Amino acid sequence: MMFSAKQFRYYAFISYSRKNSKAAAYLHKQMEHFRIPVKYVAEENRPKGQKFLRPIFRDRRDLEAGEGNFTSHIKTALGESRYLIVLCSQEAAASIWVNEEIKHFLATHNNDYNTIVPVILNGEPGSKEESECLPEALQLEEITIRNLPSMIPDEGDEEKTGWENGVIQAMSYMLKINREKIKESVDAEKVHQAKIYAAIGVVTTVIFALLTTWAIHAEWQAKEQAESSQKTMEFLTKILEASDPGKGGKNKITVIEAIKSKIPDLDNVTPWHLRVDISKKIASLLDNMGEYEEALKIIDKACQICKQKQPNHYNTAIMMNTCAVIQLSNKDYSGALENFLAAKKIFDLSPEKYMIERARIYNNIGTTYMYVKKYDKALKYCNEALTIRLLLQEYPIDLSNTYTVLGLIYYTINDNKKALEHHQKALAIKLKNFSVPNLDIANSLYFISLCFYRLNKKENALKYIERAHNIALQQYGTTHPMTQQYKSVRDRFLRSKPIIYK
Repeated sequence: MMFSAKQFRYYAFISYSRKNSKAAAYLHKQMEHFRIPVKYVAEENRPKGQKFLRPIFRDRRDLEAGEGNFTSHIKTALGESRYLIVLCSQEAAASIWVNEEIKHFLATHNNDYNTIVPVILNGEPGSKEESECLPEALQLEEITIRNLPSMIPDEGDEEKTGWENGVIQAMSYMLKINREKIKESVDAEKVHQAKIYAAIGVVTTVIFALLTTWAIHAEWQAKEQAESSQKTMEFLTKILEASDPGKGGKNKITVIEAIKSKIPDLDNVTPWHLRVDISKKIASLLDNMGEYEEALKIIDKACQICKQKQPNHYNTAIMMNTCAVIQLSNKDYSGALENFLAAKKIFDLSPEKYMIERARIYNNIGTTYMYVKKYDKALKYCNEALTIRLLLQEYPIDLSNTYTVLGLIYYTINDNKKALEHHQKALAIKLKNFSVPNLDIANSLYFISLCFYRLNKKENALKYIERAHNIALQQYGTTHPMTQQYKSVRDRFLRSKPIIYK
């Protein structure tokens, strides 16, 4: 008898020995996060109404040998699952409960062994010796003659590679398509996830960049650039007027077009420090509008003027920092690092005078090292920034940024407890210093939710991601990219919410 996906609540049930919990959790996670290549998979072979291979049931309880029988909950789940995935190992072969789950599943599925997917974790199927990995109910020729999915890595491969291959083989069997198509989809999903995390990182970096750029600019402006700033605003006002249909006549152009049309005029601006100041503002505007290449050309030219006119000067260090921030937005990590380190050398010449600036530069250097996966150096510079900021007890938002970057680094290297600790400190500062909820607060809530999820505290994870989503929804609406991102993560948490047994 053929079973249709619409008849079942679960696409699959994972049966395993609790001694193999880690492998079962991996199998579960990889399958539920697998984006089905629908153009290659017939509709009858897919979970109904799903783009992903879900839901999949995995019992997380520890079944003891003294437990008399299955709960009705387990029996129901077995009956409502289209496939039974059996994680086969020497431990599973010795497990009473894995064998009982197989027998009950067969009894509810007309003894159709085609609905059972044995996945070899260790041992030898059909050996009937100590190395036997098939539970007794599967020790049949119709099972042993199959080319069974295997999570055992090939010689020279890492364990993770073997596990991934086994999952791909199991999904290929259930979806009834070529393994290469499954592999292509797995690789594509990895790229998709990497883009999501990169986007989150870019958003966070832009927040840091804006805070750093404008805070440093405010100090510079107050000390040396009052007159220059006034002329800069006059220049920018003319640009904006050019894009205003009320003042620009019939020639309706966008702000970006208006800015670009004025770029050639920069070469005629005198004195040079005014040209640099205007270039800095225009580059920042273009950067925020996504015109990275144009922004880099302008800021790099201004930076070269500063280096020529005032080498080792405070203003030159500020300009190099601004240039590096834009390079960071454009993912030019080597260029950003070069400028950040050059600015650091200038500030290090007078460490007591430029403590605030040094902290900001160290924070930016640490952030850049994080993006290039040099985590030891990232931690070194961010911790130096943290030490200075804690000593100064000034600019609390800057301090929260350092805690956030440290939290991201620890999260990336899987030190989830430290990541959680630093993100919580960042959140506490933001809540104290921002009068209304904003995207910066929502980001901290989001990062905290990810940490709780990794620590398997899923109720806490849900609580924090709900708060992040509500802030984004109220402040930015349903179509904002971060609102959509938080909703997606919240929905994923809900789908994997653990069942609590009382």
